[in-house]
Amino acid sequence: MSWLQRLTSGWGLTDPAAQEPQGDAERIAQVQHALDGLREALRADHGDVRLVSVVEDTVQLQMVGACATCHALESTKRELIEPRLRAALPWLRNVVVR
Repeated sequence: MSWLQRLTSGWGLTDPAAQEPQGDAERIAQVQHALDGLREALRADHGDVRLVSVVEDTVQLQMVGACATCHALESTKRELIEPRLRAALPWLRNVVVR
């Protein structure tokens, strides 16, 4: 996505082609609730996170908007996303960010 497309489309924060998360509905709701607490910080930098799936004890996420190409993606995952999810989800073992 070009910078002009991002600018005119709200930085890709809302993707009409985005699919519903796959997996257990109860766990999806738990993850979404935990992610809601992070969205304000991510959106402040014109980004967001989308839940792709919850399979057993693994959560797969996709960074969108400016977060998708941010140089600090790995530290955001390690220092912001993983600790928040692990604190809220005792069953969580793995977080995969793509």
